[in-house]
Amino acid sequence: MARSSVVGIVKTLRTADGADLSVAAKQYTFVKIAANQRVNTCSTGQRAIGVMMQLGVGSPQSVAVRIGGTALLKVDGTTPITAGDPLKSDSSGRGVKSSSTDISNAIAFEGADAADVVIEVLILAGGSPLA
Repeated sequence: MARSSVVGIVKTLRTADGADLSVAAKQYTFVKIAANQRVNTCSTGQRAIGVMMQLGVGSPQSVAVRIGGTALLKVDGTTPITAGDPLKSDSSGRGVKSSSTDISNAIAFEGADAADVVIEVLILAGGSPLA
């Protein structure tokens, strides 16, 4: 499937003290504000401010975070995801299908049915319960 242009607001932020976001497994995952405009990977069900688009570089690390618009997101589609599904964070910051009572951080534009697939999503910055 051909993707549309991924567009939105990107902000460069520093990582939280002790956070290592330089490994490939962290790219395209949900991130949260840890403290003082510093970010770390989301854990299960946490409210995200956006999706990390670029691996951490430097010391302290700086990362590019998409905080609005569309983004590429790594998902765990072992519970199948279809276009239009709301997504929350799993324990690794990947997107997983959420329920109406969960904090949803994105809406899927594409489906996935395997782990670590990268799909296009619409970011719901700050998270939102979707009924």
